[in-house]
Amino acid sequence: MHPNGKRESQRQLSITTGTTSSHTKLVVKRKKNAGKTKIRRTTLATRSTSSAGLPCFHNRRIHAHPSPVPSINTEKEGEDDDNMGDDEEIPSEVLVAVHSIIQADHGLAIPLSHHLTIQAVMEHQIYSTFDDNNATNIHRDLLELVHTNKLRQLYCQDKSSFAYVLTNDFCRAVWDAVSARKAQQHGIDEELVAWFLSNLHLWTGRNVPQSAMEIQWESYCTECKKDSLKKKSSEEAKPSFHEVLHLLLDLNLLIRDTQQSTLNSYQENHFFLWLPQWAIALKAWNDARKQLLGVLARGKETSTMNLLRENRHTLISTQFLLQDLIHKGKATIIQRPFGSFVQLVKDAER
Repeated sequence: MHPNGKRESQRQLSITTGTTSSHTKLVVKRKKNAGKTKIRRTTLATRSTSSAGLPCFHNRRIHAHPSPVPSINTEKEGEDDDNMGDDEEIPSEVLVAVHSIIQADHGLAIPLSHHLTIQAVMEHQIYSTFDDNNATNIHRDLLELVHTNKLRQLYCQDKSSFAYVLTNDFCRAVWDAVSARKAQQHGIDEELVAWFLSNLHLWTGRNVPQSAMEIQWESYCTECKKDSLKKKSSEEAKPSFHEVLHLLLDLNLLIRDTQQSTLNSYQENHFFLWLPQWAIALKAWNDARKQLLGVLARGKETSTMNLLRENRHTLISTQFLLQDLIHKGKATIIQRPFGSFVQLVKDAER
């Protein structure tokens, strides 16, 4: 299918089911002071996942906690511009889009304990929210959001795409996994997990070199020794970096990037950020995708409305599954006078 056809099908699906782009509006106000133009963005998508009832692990302390997702200005339009600072930060449209997709439950659900979830957003979902000519800006903004520690990348099963989660949600999922593991076995050193999370802002590439982690661990151990000398207190011996790495791999917070490791002449190991719950989400996604393809294969075309209604209680959002099939050229949206319909393209099930 032609890329523009995919994009058009995604837009049609968004129009049919109510997409996130309608949640954001731009209000431009001009201020006569020094001829500057003030731009204020207001949005309905300002609630973070914590406000939706998801737990915050306040009893977990980490050093240099990742920066929270910035709140978005929701001031009323009639307020005086004099109350706004000259250097007011304009929130990222990409971050607003990610929040909107999450709040609409159109992301990929990652299960936590106590029947709670966080959501991952696929790259193509973010791109389909904007016009085609904004691809360069979206790519730049995504990189910036990762570098400023607001988003984390998660490796996907097809080895060609990545998902994004809010950094705060990633940290909550890590502590959730650690708590679940501690209920089964003792001896997990939470200090090592806290150190790992405190350094997320340094590991902003698509994978993490082992040498980069080792340097940070040695630096951390050195600082701990200095603090002990200043306080004239005894410092317990820290585990070796290989013990730290073994723990992170055992907790499924990292997985090896086997392809990248073999490409390097000196065989340095590289790792993807991971979550044990992420493996569960990927399996559920694969199973739900096969089920949806089976439903679509039974008829020439299927009503979009009926499809969403019949599958609305599944763990994986049908909206998410349809967007994924359209993005991969497996399905398309056909507009009829009496509604929209989903149709498999030729050889979709191969």
